[in-house]
Amino acid sequence: MLVSFLASGSKGNVTLVQTNNNNILIDVGLSMKRINERLLVYHGIDLEDVSVVCITHRHGDHIQGLVPIINKYEHIKFIIHPKVLEDLLKEKKIRIPKDRLIEVNRNQIVGNSISVKLFELKHDVPCFGFHITDKVDGESYGHISDNGGWIPEDIIAMLEGASYLGIESNHDLTMQILDKKRDSLLKRRVLGGWGHTHNVVAFRLAVKLTTNNTKGIIFHHLSEECNTIELASRTHDELMTIWGERTRFKHVNIQYAKQNEVVSIGE
Repeated sequence: MLVSFLASGSKGNVTLVQTNNNNILIDVGLSMKRINERLLVYHGIDLEDVSVVCITHRHGDHIQGLVPIINKYEHIKFIIHPKVLEDLLKEKKIRIPKDRLIEVNRNQIVGNSISVKLFELKHDVPCFGFHITDKVDGESYGHISDNGGWIPEDIIAMLEGASYLGIESNHDLTMQILDKKRDSLLKRRVLGGWGHTHNVVAFRLAVKLTTNNTKGIIFHHLSEECNTIELASRTHDELMTIWGERTRFKHVNIQYAKQNEVVSIGE
């Protein structure tokens, strides 16, 4: 399994998950042209080679390329939770033909070569993460998108020990609170239980989810205004020391997703 963040941040989010038999995109928050460019340059494929697109939620930095992709690539199927699908239609007037939708049955989809489980996140619009398992080799990827609160224990149990993890690490708490450019309403949205995950909570999630089976973690959706890769990395590194967790992560490839560069984990 190979997991590549083609873009990550407030200007667009696109993640490619490559299994033995599928190329899957989670969110399409860049233009269709830019998605194709990054797929081609970094992976030698394009949207013709993508079989499935998963959508976490309707915010523009996650669905910018959705309508053009629906219209041009008729072979692509979509995995979207009914709550998100309803929200897309109601708020964005985006309608996806029924024959292009893979039915979500009790938050789970089981196919011939992959299985996908969906889990609800705490965001200010309906938002879902994805746990994708390659049934050929058993490797799996857990994608935690925009999320403002702690994840329930049943979801922790589901994701624990995934081969690869994508965990939102949106902001540094102090930078977010003290930022002079953002008004109080925006800060309240980000800091609230339905906003975004800060660096310390992201690390706590990583501790909860990492086992000997975990090969790699990408921390993603870093704020350009209230976080940096250097700060998030330093925070996580210091927390490893404080909580005595270096042994837990010694075998884990930890990376940080970027807005304008592709970052990958896996093989």
